[in-house]
Amino acid sequence: MKNFVRVGNSRGCVSLADAIMSNKGDTIILLEPGFYDLSSFYTFGSNFEFVAQDGQLGSVVIKAGFKTKPNISLIFRNLVIQGDFRNNLLNVKEGGSITLDRCQVFRTELEQDYPDYPNGTYYPIIHNTSGQLIIKDSMVRDDYFKNSIVLKDDARLELMNCQVSALAASNRSTVEMRDVIIDNTLSITHQSTMKSFGTLTLRQKDSKYVGLHANDQSQLMIEKIASDVEGHLSGKIYSSQVVIQDLALQPSQQFTIHHTADAYIEARFPQVTFQLLKQAASSNPMDEINQLTGLAQVKEKVTSFMAVAQVNKIRAMKGLPTQNISFHSMFLGNPGTGKTTVARLLGKAMYQAGVIATDTFIEVGREDLVGGYVGQTAIKTREILEKATGGILFVDEAYTLYNESSNDFGKEAVETIMKYMEDHRDDIMIIFAGYTQQMRNFLKINPGIASRISHEFFFEDYSVEELADLGLQSLAKDQYHVDEEFYRKALSYKYQHDTDKSNARYVRGFNEQLTMNNALRVMMDMNVDVTEITKADIDKLLGFDVADL
Repeated sequence: MKNFVRVGNSRGCVSLADAIMSNKGDTIILLEPGFYDLSSFYTFGSNFEFVAQDGQLGSVVIKAGFKTKPNISLIFRNLVIQGDFRNNLLNVKEGGSITLDRCQVFRTELEQDYPDYPNGTYYPIIHNTSGQLIIKDSMVRDDYFKNSIVLKDDARLELMNCQVSALAASNRSTVEMRDVIIDNTLSITHQSTMKSFGTLTLRQKDSKYVGLHANDQSQLMIEKIASDVEGHLSGKIYSSQVVIQDLALQPSQQFTIHHTADAYIEARFPQVTFQLLKQAASSNPMDEINQLTGLAQVKEKVTSFMAVAQVNKIRAMKGLPTQNISFHSMFLGNPGTGKTTVARLLGKAMYQAGVIATDTFIEVGREDLVGGYVGQTAIKTREILEKATGGILFVDEAYTLYNESSNDFGKEAVETIMKYMEDHRDDIMIIFAGYTQQMRNFLKINPGIASRISHEFFFEDYSVEELADLGLQSLAKDQYHVDEEFYRKALSYKYQHDTDKSNARYVRGFNEQLTMNNALRVMMDMNVDVTEITKADIDKLLGFDVADL
């Protein structure tokens, strides 16, 4: 049952401070017209609703700051809330919510009005961390042109028929708006999403800032953009997806969108121009995959895999039906063919593209999943699955989870994984890796696994020429130099006459023997070149003169 408290100067009313401090349950506070200068910051551990008694916007003005504890709700109706730069005016914490209905929230002073206040320190008017904001028919104004509303860490915002000085959403936050005016900058970053219905009016009053900003695999779907002020609009889009369905600018206005090469932008209007931004050198996992030696089939499969995933996200942004895709995969091939390397790079590529939520990559084998007594395996496996959720779980030599023993606990691990694959198909990518034939047998033993795996990547063995390329690249990376002709002859001979066919692993062992021979020779004569793998080092490895080959 809710408490009703009247606040004001009339008989039977209490002060606003007393109403806040004296009530601990769900409380509705009815405020008589007036100015309430609390000059304090209140943290709420129970739900409160503040309502102007006469229902007139502007009749009740409150100067204070309000903060929710986790899972607490605050509602403000028909109120004006004022404050300064020393605190947020409204602060939403984990699981909490604040609703503004026909309100005005703004600052009356500037930062420089406080000589004792640390210069450059800034608190946004409304700060939402992992909570929910609902704002309708309201204004949130900050004449200092900073971010009047800031969202972080999976925060949510619903904005309807409002005017806001500036808005910034980051760290997987979600914004849904309808018929909103942004005076300065709208910034959607770090894998956040925004959907704008009706008309989004960008004013971009301060030329120091862009009107629209997005980065790091964020997604923006905008029904219509308009501007009711003179001057051009500008935007900066970094590695994000933006769809603008309609544009309503004045004939003299232009909209310049600066973007990186990996941004997807759908905004084909005569008044929109595009300028390519130079990107700082950074790791591109897809480029790294394509630069790997050999693996032609795998590279082709990875490219198509990523294309389907990204197009699916674009279709979802535009409200189109999407394919119900599972990313669970099988990596088949002999040792040393690059399965783990490709899996790690694929995970990075999927994370950068916003297909998976995190860049988590966990590699496990049988010993990490299987316990020693009944019930232990399910617990161990579940813990690992939960750690990998949002990213990739790589199960190496997965076929070892099954053997002929009826008492083997590996079956329990498989059953736990199968259930998790089904229950969390959109939250995790599981890769089963191993020898081709053994993995085929593994699937026959448990057809349920096969039914949950949509993709197979076949890692073919390297040719001798490709193995030599790998070896020479590895030596060069460690700043060794060697006669390429002698090296290729020696590696080819050894590999063809050896029973060990472990591909890149074999090459690593071959190079280790060469560098060991180099080290022993250098220790006998410190005046020689420590970076040179000589013909003598190669001859010692072969046991005869490489020139005889």
